[in-house]
Amino acid sequence: VLLSVVLWVWRRHRRPAPPLSPMDAALRDWREARRAELDDQALAYQLSWIFRGYLEALDEWPARSRTSHEVLSWLQEERESPLDGDTLSASERILHATDRLKFGGEGGGTLFFDRLEQDLHHVIHQTTEDATQDPSESIGGPHV
Repeated sequence: VLLSVVLWVWRRHRRPAPPLSPMDAALRDWREARRAELDDQALAYQLSWIFRGYLEALDEWPARSRTSHEVLSWLQEERESPLDGDTLSASERILHATDRLKFGGEGGGTLFFDRLEQDLHHVIHQTTEDATQDPSESIGGPHV
């Protein structure tokens, strides 16, 4: 009986695990989606949802309720730290490829999703690095 009471008290006073970062949550969700028995179209929906959800969590901007064109415009022009180069191109590939598969049935297969996964990792790691970078580490170093 005493052991039961101790276990009950311990469970009630345990601290919940800290929430996952947007990066960790997105990567976990994508791993789970890849492991699931989903057809290609459903997997494309999942990737689009996860990618847009990552952007929402990172920047508090409603990417899930915007078109791909609107998301790309925002990433390139309106975001506090606009994306450019490889990171913008990777975002564009994710959004356009998943749209083509979701709405036109074009694409799919393991290689298709492997490439998009590389793009997802690139965008997530680059934007996470940008979000955590110390402003004094920018080009030119600290201004004295």
